[in-house]
Parts: sequence; C-alpha cells; structure tokens
Amino acid sequence: MAERRTVTLKEPITFGSETITELHLRAPKAKDFVGMPMSGHTGGDILKLAVRLSGQPDAVIGELSVADFMEVADIIGSFFPDGQPTGPTP
Repeated sequence: MAERRTVTLKEPITFGSETITELHLRAPKAKDFVGMPMSGHTGGDILKLAVRLSGQPDAVIGELSVADFMEVADIIGSFFPDGQPTGPTP
C-alpha cells in the first residue's frame, strides 16, 4: 500500500455542510507532475499537488490557513528524496 500522511488542520475548513479537520496525503506518483515544472515550484504548484495528493477539491485546499498550508508543503516535501550533498569534496 502506498504511503499516506495525515495533517490535522489547526483551522478546520467548512465545505458545504462538512467540516474538514484532517487532510490525508498519499505519496506522489509520476502522473501527479503532469503539466508542472520540474524545478522552481511555486506556492501554486504546491497547492496543485495538495489537491492531487489529498483528493480534496481546489476550493478546500484554497481555504487552508497559512500555518496549515506550510505543514502540507512540508509533508509534500518529505516525500521527495534528499538532493545531492553540497560542500567541499573530500
């Protein structure tokens, strides 16, 4: 089963008659990056990924508080492998 991570929202979102208190983010797949730049991701790109990985509509993700958005962005980033090491070579 694919890895999933849960974000408990500090500021729940009301969507219709539903109150959303958590987002469940699955690990991304290659298809989630269709139409997205391969480098230099913007906040809008992170929002698109949050929609795709959570299964929630744009309207829900767009209502995230800044604190909740930052936590979602951190979790999305944690799915990616570490980059190349930096610093002086031995």
